Amino acid sequence: MKMKKEMRLIAIVLIAICKISFGQINELHKWHGEYIYHNTIFAVNNNFIICPGRKFSPEFIHFPFKAEQLSVTGSLLKISIRELSKQDSIYGRYFVSLLTRDTAVTDSNLFKLKNLQLRVTENNKIINNWNDVLNYPSFLDSSIALKDNPTIYKKCYWVFNDSLNVNDSLEIEFRDNNSLQPLSKYYLKRIGSPIAPFLAVMIHDSAKTESAAVFIQKAIAEKDKQMKSINSFYVDWPAPAWEGNNNERYFPSSKLAFYFRKPNVNFPDSSLEYKLIGGEYEDTQWHKSGHLIIIPKMESNSHYVLSVRYIDYPENVWKKTFYVPPYWYQTNAFYLIAGFAAALLVMFFLFLLYRQRLKKEKERKAKLNLELRSIRSQLNPHFVFNALGSIQGLINTNEIDKANQYLSEFSNLLRDSLKSSDKDFVPLDSEIEMTKSYLKLEQLRFGFEFKINVDHQINTSEIQIPSLLLQPLIENAVKHGISEMRETGKISIDFSRKDKTLYIHIKDNGKGFESLQKHAGYGLKLTLERIHLLNQTHKEEFVEIDIKSEKEKGSNLLLSFKNYLEK
Repeated sequence: MKMKKEMRLIAIVLIAICKISFGQINELHKWHGEYIYHNTIFAVNNNFIICPGRKFSPEFIHFPFKAEQLSVTGSLLKISIRELSKQDSIYGRYFVSLLTRDTAVTDSNLFKLKNLQLRVTENNKIINNWNDVLNYPSFLDSSIALKDNPTIYKKCYWVFNDSLNVNDSLEIEFRDNNSLQPLSKYYLKRIGSPIAPFLAVMIHDSAKTESAAVFIQKAIAEKDKQMKSINSFYVDWPAPAWEGNNNERYFPSSKLAFYFRKPNVNFPDSSLEYKLIGGEYEDTQWHKSGHLIIIPKMESNSHYVLSVRYIDYPENVWKKTFYVPPYWYQTNAFYLIAGFAAALLVMFFLFLLYRQRLKKEKERKAKLNLELRSIRSQLNPHFVFNALGSIQGLINTNEIDKANQYLSEFSNLLRDSLKSSDKDFVPLDSEIEMTKSYLKLEQLRFGFEFKINVDHQINTSEIQIPSLLLQPLIENAVKHGISEMRETGKISIDFSRKDKTLYIHIKDNGKGFESLQKHAGYGLKLTLERIHLLNQTHKEEFVEIDIKSEKEKGSNLLLSFKNYLEK
């Protein structure tokens, strides 16, 4: 057992010595380009390789293979070539960015190592003229161990293992060492990248239980670890030319931390500046910051724009847009439903108010109608009382025949009056006929003259006016105007129209009066009160009365029925 341990130790030491003698490479580069020509691998290693139009998945080609244009950003460039064995696995060894394969059977002998020559030109100056690949420096790559014997490493040949400055170029040409036929060519150039913000890590925490202060403490505590890792991994990588992922959605309780890689180790930590617009953040000024930017709080229903740049390179701005959706009670649908519900509620209250007002209006009109009926009920006894007084006067003067005729006419008039007493409105022709009947009765007693004129434009059968409205006014003209003038007394009644207004003009040549209140009869007072109530009940159709009288010069009464006629 002891002898076996010593032998193992000696074997390990010998393997280590072999590794050192062959200049073994142990570093795994982040970006790796592989061009596989059937059984030969041409590998390019750099911190970042750019090949326009090249896909990251394997691309199968066929000889002749056109010249390949590559751009690299890292300073250290390592290019090697080796044979591909059956035990090789071309996947999983490196972070492979480029993978091109030629598997055509007809090309199987073209790129065998023993048949290949290479020429290397740097900045248009040949640094290694045409030479067999097998004469190039060799090394053992510990990352490519044979499956059947992991202690034996795959032998590789250096094509180039040196640094390139920005704008330096390198050209590598392949040809057949027998026929000198050109086979392939690679053109590489190191490019500089602009100093722009490079987002390496973003931490998102949506836990409602963790406060913003705790999140900030954790983000700061992780800073050194994160920065060391990302600055090492992303060294010499160019910043992405595109903006950050846009229109990302987060919860209202979300908290964000952004870790930006430093362009190089010499950059101070406070070389960035940023501005955040959205939600409660309204300041449009740039704020100085380190390579860690924290957003500890975000509001619902808000859109945000985070802009980041280097203070000394303001032209290169990195942007990220994101948003926090609204709560359910902040959505347009909720506003629409709430507005609709509020509108329904308002309409309901307006309907209740309308019903209440309608009810009050009905009650008011009912009350007015009761008052109107009460006034009309008072007019009939007043009319009967005056008529009986007239009959008594005829009997007292021994004018029996006139008294009998008066009584007969009065019964007819009373019957017509009773028919109209239960109606609010009657046709104008009925009111005119009753007026004629009444004037004829009074003419028997006092012997005066009367005349009724109706404008031919007035259709008396279609016009409705308040019932028994004229009789008290005409009675007042007879009793208080011409009753003492006998045969010399005159009364004229004119019916005319203008637009939608009906005019009734009552004139007498009686003794007149100076004060209406002093000389107006009981019937006139009831009529004036009735007109006032009618105008309250029918506000669109209203009645106006104008009385002018001078002592010993007669009286003029004008009734205006506004909006009682159709145009």
